[in-house]
Amino acid sequence: MSALIRIVRLPVSEDRLEEFMEAFDRSKARIRAFEGCLRLELMRDRLNRHVVFTCSEWTTHEHLDRYLQSDLFRSTWRKVRPMFSDKPQAWSLEKLHSVEPGAS
Repeated sequence: MSALIRIVRLPVSEDRLEEFMEAFDRSKARIRAFEGCLRLELMRDRLNRHVVFTCSEWTTHEHLDRYLQSDLFRSTWRKVRPMFSDKPQAWSLEKLHSVEPGAS
């Protein structure tokens, strides 16, 4: 079974961006340690600096679903949700190929 990639676009209110970054910093280790989480990244749009993205990789969609139903997700989401200027968008993608350096 392929790993699952979860990308979430989060439009943060400009005046709450620093607060959001602090909240992410407080939660990131616990999210990354959640069973089935293989990777967690936070990125920012180069042109729209208040739009951030999380990219996480999960062993299976069941692991992601368990995280999304967890107290950790609910408590984190409850804290950051008021910081958004617009509705977040999320995509769950199945990884088909991963090309490593030196691959032909």
